[in-house]
Amino acid sequence: MDKQLYTRCYAATIICGLLNNNGYCVVTAAAQDLAKNVFDADNLMPLFNFTLVAAAFLSTGLNATIFARFEHFTRIQGLLGIVTCGYLVLAASTLVHSKSGFVIALVGSILVGTTQAAGEVINLAFLKGFPPELLGAWGAGTGLSGLAGPGFLIIMRSLGVPTSIIFLCQIPTVIVYFVLAKYLHTVRKTLHGEEEEPKDKQPLEAPLLLATDEQVRDENSPLEKGLMKREDVMTVFHSAGFIVFHLVAVYALEYSIYPGFVDRDTVELRDSDSFIQKNTYTLAWMAYNIGVTLSRVSVSFFRVSRLYLVTLLQFCNCLGWSLEAYYHFLPSCMGNAGYYLMLVWIIFVGLMGGTAYSNCNHQMNTSPAIPDNLRELGINIMFALIN
Repeated sequence: MDKQLYTRCYAATIICGLLNNNGYCVVTAAAQDLAKNVFDADNLMPLFNFTLVAAAFLSTGLNATIFARFEHFTRIQGLLGIVTCGYLVLAASTLVHSKSGFVIALVGSILVGTTQAAGEVINLAFLKGFPPELLGAWGAGTGLSGLAGPGFLIIMRSLGVPTSIIFLCQIPTVIVYFVLAKYLHTVRKTLHGEEEEPKDKQPLEAPLLLATDEQVRDENSPLEKGLMKREDVMTVFHSAGFIVFHLVAVYALEYSIYPGFVDRDTVELRDSDSFIQKNTYTLAWMAYNIGVTLSRVSVSFFRVSRLYLVTLLQFCNCLGWSLEAYYHFLPSCMGNAGYYLMLVWIIFVGLMGGTAYSNCNHQMNTSPAIPDNLRELGINIMFALIN
């Protein structure tokens, strides 16, 4: 792969990662406002996150057991159709200002959650056919989605745009995702034998070697056959259980912090005249993703082998946020400055989450202890459990 092609693929991967997680980030950022101000169901706000996570768990399971027999790009096309329906359902739900509208919104949330999680595991397995640095590009894109989605939401709200229109504005991003995914699909097919790579191009340095054809599509992989046996699952846990445990632990602690503790700490501020107070919940999601983006892209430059340190730090974060949600120390002692400090703290939470994400995925794809034909199954199991 020449450097120009590598750069194009790197950029395309970042954008695909951003658009894959875009719907999830928009729904998460809008959840508090939807529950309280649109549907008058502020105490039911956690159901948005629950449906996103439940749908993600179900979709990764279906991908591992049924749909893995289909080509990667075929599965991506199906997911793009699902997320388009999700945006339409969410837009329609905001026109029904009642508990019925809330239920409709949860259906849209399920469709969006399905797309985010399944798209992530499909693309991470797909990227085995590219230089390993593209895993960092994907991680950066998914992190940036947490800035782009909530940022777009805040801007549109400040302009007085109805929530239904905000959701409809997400649909054109599906077209961009399709075009770039098709491009990457074509490049990978070209690189691995269907067309010959031009010989007059300058090759990249050794660390940017491509995966072998056997690694790209291992015919012995249970997921390529559409089968998943108990023995394969046990082998994954035996060889990669340490990796799975730390990613699951970090994400469980992370979900407790956001949206859990952050929502309870800020739910009464939606009617405030202060910009920082009124938007703390959404800004916290953006701040979290700043940390995620910085740490996910870092895997392109260095790796963390001692995963337990990340888990320990995230546990300390969770303990601190549980106390903050109950006692409201920061705003009580520091006023508005306390809310800004919350955002800084959330960046650190995101740093831990992104570090665990990128390094666990890197180890799952490269650890010699994991059989090559079980790596995609390992990624599916890992994502099913963290979602």
